[in-house]
Amino acid sequence: MSYKLLTPGPVQVHPEILKASAEPVISHRGPEFRQLYKEVTEKLEELSNAEEALVYAGSGTTAVDAMAWSLVKPGNTVLVVVTGEFGHRLANTLEERGAKIEKLESPPGQPVPPEEISETLRRTKPQYLAIVSNETSTGLSYRNLKEITNEANSQGAKVIVDAVSGFPVEPLNIEEWGIYAAATCSHKALAAPPGLAINLLSREAARDLEENPPRNLPPSINLARNHKFYKEKTETPYTPPVTLLKSLNKTLNQIQIKTLETYIQEHTERAGILYTELPKTGYEPLVTDEDYRSRTVTAFKTPPGTTSAEVTKHLLRKGYKIAQGMGNLKQNTIRIGVMGAVDKVDIQKLIEQIKIYTNI
Repeated sequence: MSYKLLTPGPVQVHPEILKASAEPVISHRGPEFRQLYKEVTEKLEELSNAEEALVYAGSGTTAVDAMAWSLVKPGNTVLVVVTGEFGHRLANTLEERGAKIEKLESPPGQPVPPEEISETLRRTKPQYLAIVSNETSTGLSYRNLKEITNEANSQGAKVIVDAVSGFPVEPLNIEEWGIYAAATCSHKALAAPPGLAINLLSREAARDLEENPPRNLPPSINLARNHKFYKEKTETPYTPPVTLLKSLNKTLNQIQIKTLETYIQEHTERAGILYTELPKTGYEPLVTDEDYRSRTVTAFKTPPGTTSAEVTKHLLRKGYKIAQGMGNLKQNTIRIGVMGAVDKVDIQKLIEQIKIYTNI
């Protein structure tokens, strides 16, 4: 069955981006690959103002795990801001790493207030602050990440960010904002096929990987190895999905051509249509504070008497694939991604189908 993909990821990929993945496979130990890898990493570094971008085989979760296990040591203290399922996952991987964590949690759809984060940082003095900048399970985005990071830095905490479903539409400025490291992937707001994990490193993080590399880690998530090959050879230590790198390079080219500002505005407009129109059909945004509503992943509470399973099945029959909520929100929440090769017309047609389903 064919459908328009409007999930939180993977996303609808433009045919031109897909064509790039169908190009001949090249060796990852040769000049052609080194040039490709250089182009991809430099474009990611420019988008994020990172010292270094590392790209390798994996999912967004791979990138988050690699960041947590490579940069945080057993026994380190970490304050974790939790606003949904992926905040819990971030806390869990840090705990499994052996870090001593404290969680700051908020109800679904609500942020942990910045003043509470600040007060806890001052009180506990953690070595790290870990935060999901764009919570995929609830559609909550910390657009005040710069201020949160500045406060953490002033208290001596390094900031690691799960930016999997937001970057670059929910932008990052690694060096200017004082972010230690971030994790993302190819198949959400970067709108390429799934299969590439991405880490964005500050100068401090890159230096720490050299001077104090992690030990006793599985090689595939040891960022010190990726960093070494990147700096010395412009290569990856293990075979990457080279054809996916070609697709990612293509989509990065397109973002550069249209400019990041335009790219962000396109997503803002798509999400804005949903935030404006769906409440008229009884679907209220899960995130009540407009300042915290994601530009990439929207989440809505279903009206009384309607389950998320029912509405997602109806939409799939009509050619639109969206997602149910996660965890305790699964049955009464829908999530609609506005990333990838979709436009305002697609969003309007989706809304019309929701109106038909709810007899409006």
